[in-house]
Amino acid sequence: MNYWITKLSSINPIDEINEPLFIVNRMVAEAARTIGFKEINYVPFVNLQNNRSRRTNLIESMIAPVEEGDVVVIQLPLWIQFNFQNELIDRLKQKKDIKIIGFINEVITYNDNKPYNPESDFFLSQMVKFDLLVTLNEQMSEMLRRDNVTKPMIPMIINDFLSQKRIYEMKLSKQLIYIVENPIPNFENIVEFKTPLAIYGQSLPNSSISSSVTFRSIDTFEELPYHLKGGFGLVDIPEMYDSIKEKRNLSQKYKNSMSMSIFLASGIPLVVLEDSPYATWVLKNKIGIVVPDLASIDTIIEKMTEADYQIMLESVIRIQGGVASGLFTKRALLNAIRTLELGYEDNVYKGIGETE
Repeated sequence: MNYWITKLSSINPIDEINEPLFIVNRMVAEAARTIGFKEINYVPFVNLQNNRSRRTNLIESMIAPVEEGDVVVIQLPLWIQFNFQNELIDRLKQKKDIKIIGFINEVITYNDNKPYNPESDFFLSQMVKFDLLVTLNEQMSEMLRRDNVTKPMIPMIINDFLSQKRIYEMKLSKQLIYIVENPIPNFENIVEFKTPLAIYGQSLPNSSISSSVTFRSIDTFEELPYHLKGGFGLVDIPEMYDSIKEKRNLSQKYKNSMSMSIFLASGIPLVVLEDSPYATWVLKNKIGIVVPDLASIDTIIEKMTEADYQIMLESVIRIQGGVASGLFTKRALLNAIRTLELGYEDNVYKGIGETE
């Protein structure tokens, strides 16, 4: 028996180290490889629409090594033409005794606030084809359950961010750190704090917009754990820009921003809002600060003592090694196989806070 996992590659190698969707997909596959998975590699193929024969040929070449009785993990979404995704799953199911696991990195349906019908929605309706689903967290599992997805689900808790950074002693640094994952059109509207704010990202402005805001350009996201030393990481803050006044879309109720994983892999305590899907988890594990709004951050940071910071650091360090080594991905995959092959259900999602 073999264990397989899909891996999205790019025609342009730069994308694989710069684009979050490629980074997340690659790191899941790399973590899986360390526990014996083999990769099914593919790229965002073109000329697939209205070209059934091309789709069929590509699918056959992708899954040719898959044998009777194997387990295949498909990272979702495939970020490829919808018919291709549908036909790939159907073709795998035609192979004898194949088990298929959907590893959900993102639910496209939840990426905006548009109304949808769970019964006819392409992404949600495909969930019935899998034997089991791995979700990002309990919040995602609950949202899928409410949309009538009844397949067994294994919540992962958080994404990993693979890194070789060594753990070292850090002292309290009263500064905020924000990572720009996607291009921002106008930095002039960014929320300012009394606490110094360092913004890391690619293609940032050459000059600061105020004395309290510093831009620090990076070449790749994977170098960040080696740059970040102390402070507090701002996570899941859509209100950071005055121009963003929209209500949180559905994906932000479950989504694990890559920034959070980078901060944890770097050993940096977090700052999250009360309505973040990770607020309870951050408090429970004592790995950061949960604030009611952005306006309260300065006061809380100002009152922070070295002793308070060291308590958080000790908790962060306990999680840091796991995030940096792919622990959460590997554990979720092993639990998924344990459920499929041995019938254990102790890690299957039952309800918020009820998964063992």
